[in-house]
Order: sequence, then structure tokens, then C-alpha cells
Amino acid sequence: MTDGGPGYSTKLIVQQVYQAAFAEDRMGYASAMSLVLMLIIGIFTLVQFKITGKEHDHE
Repeated sequence: MTDGGPGYSTKLIVQQVYQAAFAEDRMGYASAMSLVLMLIIGIFTLVQFKITGKEHDHE
């Protein structure tokens, strides 16, 4: 889109993980970023389930 500019403000977290892992050969750092991203997504998912009341599937 804007090639990460200005100042890499449009760079996605997934792009940052990829660059750290493969371009910079920092697998540990990329793995830690991935774990934090997974936790954030999990928390948002749980909050969404609580808000919408979709804790159980009632068909």
C-alpha cells in the first residue's frame, strides 16, 4: 500500500513477524510476537463472545 510509510505506520503485525523471522533471522523475537498476537486475538474473541452471548451453541 504505502510500503510501510510514513515511518512504517501502515505495517501490519503479521508483516513485522515475517520480517523479523525471515529477513532479520530473529526467530525467537518473531515467535514471541506471534504468541502475543495470539493472546490478543483470544482476548478479543472471548470479549466478543461475552458481549454477544454466544457462549454456548443453542440450536
